[in-house]
Amino acid sequence: MALRDTTTAMDGFSKRGDGVVERMVGRGSARGVRAGAGRALMFLLAGGLLAGCGGPAAKTAPKGPKPVANANPARPSAPTMTAHYCTPSGVKAACWGKAAFQPVATNMAGAMPSGFSASFAAVWNGKALFLLQKVKNPKGISNQVNPKAPWTTDAMEAYISGSNSGGATLGTHETQFVVPAAQPANIWHLNGRSATGVKAAVTKTSSGYDTLLTVPWSDLGTTAGTGQRIGLDVAADAFSGKGQNQMLAWGIHGSSEQAPASWGQVTLAK
Repeated sequence: MALRDTTTAMDGFSKRGDGVVERMVGRGSARGVRAGAGRALMFLLAGGLLAGCGGPAAKTAPKGPKPVANANPARPSAPTMTAHYCTPSGVKAACWGKAAFQPVATNMAGAMPSGFSASFAAVWNGKALFLLQKVKNPKGISNQVNPKAPWTTDAMEAYISGSNSGGATLGTHETQFVVPAAQPANIWHLNGRSATGVKAAVTKTSSGYDTLLTVPWSDLGTTAGTGQRIGLDVAADAFSGKGQNQMLAWGIHGSSEQAPASWGQVTLAK
């Protein structure tokens, strides 16, 4: 979508959204031009003085990239959610108390263990996307992990599209992570890609476990800003003991979790 500035005329001048005052060439005498120039100079001086009196600017969520690097297509059938600007210090950070947890409840494979359920929430800052998944599993965490197929054990999966392409296949800005609950440091990354800066931590709870995944925007090949949409799905895997996948998902509404068009969408907000 093209971005445009809204222009409001003031005494022969216009104040654009980017703060630049430009001359509007129109009719008028030389006297009118000189008078207009004088008013412009006073306006600029006053603006500079006022800016100097405001003190240091507060830290706020950055605006979306300009120009926008992706089309941010809206897919009516995809679930949506909002992620607020916050930097969590862990799974018990105040950030998560304000976040809206989404159910991870669409069965994608296998019969889940009795009493198994999952939910997740997302927050973000200018450096990374943070995902927290809460799993309830009466069986606890299985210690059996297959490094080549970690989705066959208790694990968190995250599918992320920094470009929100909505395509049928994975592109440059799409990736997948799998975090085994028993070995969160051994993050599986799609096609063996480098996962520089990606971190995961698992905390056991009385009813299951929580997984916190931190993904830098640089790993997704994009930057982030308010109003931007990203493609996302989060899944919860359960250990079956038979080498089979047992999986619940949030956003996948198509036939393949490898298709970004099947994922949900997250809007980054303040």
